[in-house]
Amino acid sequence: APSPVSPVTGLSAPVTVTGTYKTQYQLTVTSAFGTPSGDGWYDSGATPTAGVSVGSIDHGNGTQHVFTSWGTDASGTVYSASNPITMNAPKTATANWKTQFLVTFDQSGLSSDASGAVATVGGVAKVFGDLPFTVWVDASSGSVTYGYTATVSSSVTGKQYVLTTPAPSPVSPVTGLSAPVTV
Repeated sequence: APSPVSPVTGLSAPVTVTGTYKTQYQLTVTSAFGTPSGDGWYDSGATPTAGVSVGSIDHGNGTQHVFTSWGTDASGTVYSASNPITMNAPKTATANWKTQFLVTFDQSGLSSDASGAVATVGGVAKVFGDLPFTVWVDASSGSVTYGYTATVSSSVTGKQYVLTTPAPSPVSPVTGLSAPVTV
């Protein structure tokens, strides 16, 4: 409560009443996904951080969004806390996200007696038990290379599997995705 308390009464001498104010600036935190935190009013010179509740959102349909960085008046690459933001003006912290699509690698025609590498995805060999195999790929600009083994051995003597799809679709590398895809 201010002193002296309004109304000023019982004066026997002149009194000066001064209202003292401090400056505050508003931090607005925005994010297309998750729950933003840190927004509010801060004293001039304060250094709050912005945050968002999650670093990735799997939409369950072969699409996910992944936090990449803080932007506008904020910086940093940790979703839960931006770098400190110096409050010397109203500020906005924007969570930046990228879209990723699920690429599924599978096979048909092989039985559990298949042995050895069936495919190579991103430079890593995959055997029968590894398939189907999934990997998240950045929309538009991301890519993943793959190749299927031309002849797959069998644990059964005198039996093998021969690749019959010489030009799979999409062709390796998988790039420019606008939706999930199965190879």
